[in-house]
Amino acid sequence: MSKLVLPACLLALTLIPCLAVGQEEDGKKGKKKGPAAGAAQILNQLKEVGLTDEQEAKVKELSKESNAKTAAIREKAGITPEIIKKRTDIQKKVRESGKKGADVADIVNREAGLNETQIKAMKEINGIRLALRKSVVGLLTKEQKEKLPKEFSRGMRGKADQAKAKPEGKKKKKEEN
Repeated sequence: MSKLVLPACLLALTLIPCLAVGQEEDGKKGKKKGPAAGAAQILNQLKEVGLTDEQEAKVKELSKESNAKTAAIREKAGITPEIIKKRTDIQKKVRESGKKGADVADIVNREAGLNETQIKAMKEINGIRLALRKSVVGLLTKEQKEKLPKEFSRGMRGKADQAKAKPEGKKKKKEEN
């Protein structure tokens, strides 16, 4: 019997690291998928803000609703996880090249091979994400809003707010001409 125990132990010791490596390759360790992923990402971005338990619960609820809407849109438009990953990779490369704004979206959608339905769906999904972020900001107190990271509020300003934020020098040049 002792002759069988030693080889069995050695076999177990060699298989355990192999199984652990296989798990890391199959799914990214620690990464959440589904509805919990969106809420976790938002909560992580707002870590410095200091959300209350009630605010966190509301963020999770809002995120769950948003995820359900976006999942339905993706399915209807035929946007698969592979397409999303491809689009994300292309987007990173395009942004690294220095392009910004609407140019990025046009280039990314073209290079990812999205059709018109999928492009419209992605715009709709981005609108839902923006509405989610606005709703989350609406839950915050004035003090919490002051701690809000700039990245979180990206794209939330309307055109009127953006016009106000432009430097005064540009207006003077137009008046002088």
